[in-house]
Amino acid sequence: MQVSLTARTTMSAEQRRRVTRRLEALEPLASSPILAAYVRIDRDDNPSIARPCHAEGEIDVNGHRIRAHVAGASTEMAIDDLGDHLERQLRRLAERRITRRRETGEAQPGEWRHGDLPTQRPEYFPRPPEQRQVVRRKTFALEPMTPLQAAADMVDLDHDFYLFHDVRTDDDAVVHRLREDGRLGLIEAGESAPETDRRWLVVEPNRFSEPVVLEAAIEEMTGIDHRFLYFVDADRARGAVIYRRYDGHYGLIEAQP
Repeated sequence: MQVSLTARTTMSAEQRRRVTRRLEALEPLASSPILAAYVRIDRDDNPSIARPCHAEGEIDVNGHRIRAHVAGASTEMAIDDLGDHLERQLRRLAERRITRRRETGEAQPGEWRHGDLPTQRPEYFPRPPEQRQVVRRKTFALEPMTPLQAAADMVDLDHDFYLFHDVRTDDDAVVHRLREDGRLGLIEAGESAPETDRRWLVVEPNRFSEPVVLEAAIEEMTGIDHRFLYFVDADRARGAVIYRRYDGHYGLIEAQP
């Protein structure tokens, strides 16, 4: 395996070898040849940040790219955590290709389930906006985490967006990867936390400056004709995401009150 390592911080020879060893250990898990691996290590000099070391990795598995972003208290912890996230994705990729997820609770056609393993996605059905309805509604107890942790879970699960509770702001938020530039986006209920790492996440404005009812969110969603829309539900005082299903209807993910 060819490992390309970029370090924007000082790394010892042993730390560099640690990156190579951790990625080489993934090779037997791949269902297809690993053509290349790319890793970038960075460190934030702000002493108030609990996990200042960042690791970003990408593996090319015969044309299928697997990515992960993590943060750790030390360079070694970030390297190991990066390897763990990439390993989980490789195992899931192998399982999907062998079993086609027949025993993993595969979603029904058109269905997306928050927290499930990824599924083989069909093409979108271009249902006209006036025919769309909310046909799927799911409520979840959101686990408190940082945006980087949420982004890592989203990438692990191969989802387009991930609703979570931000431990820094004590508000619900969503991370997503539907940006045209391929970067990850972060949308929060209010003001973004000052320590948000903007190297890894693009902070985007919420389309609503205050909580709205579901009907207003549906109207806005229909108007912009986007893949998903984050909002704070005025009736529940919690975050929610309305999204377009593959059958052209809408689904709704809500935070548990």
